[in-house]
Amino acid sequence: MLIACAVSDFLDGYLARKLQAESKLGTILDPVADKVFLNSALWGLLIYHEFNPWLLVISIAVSLRDLTLLAVGGSAIVTRKFVDIKPIYLSKICTTLVFILCALMLTLDSKATLLKVLNPLCLLCVAITATEYARRFMKARNPA
Repeated sequence: MLIACAVSDFLDGYLARKLQAESKLGTILDPVADKVFLNSALWGLLIYHEFNPWLLVISIAVSLRDLTLLAVGGSAIVTRKFVDIKPIYLSKICTTLVFILCALMLTLDSKATLLKVLNPLCLLCVAITATEYARRFMKARNPA
């Protein structure tokens, strides 16, 4: 199911761009839906699967980053002040890595070497994207 959702999300965006069927509403709703789905997958795994401290930390980091993005984006809409919240390329890679992590946690032993590499990589990726978004928000708040 995770793979099917990730593939359909990719195809949706690809086809919208290719067929020039993008809309303002779609550019807002698609990332929101992605964030809801990713967070649901992470927290669902955390609740219903074998406890994994890495997964807890990654879930908290992703949720904090995404809730902040949604709050800033919502505030920008209400105040009609432009804030660059377009996804950065690394964020797309990060989401893909976290999807892969979720799928592998369902199929591999929690002590698998691949997970030992992927867990800190995902956390680092989330931290870097959160930092980049924070930099963009600060730049929008205090234009030079």
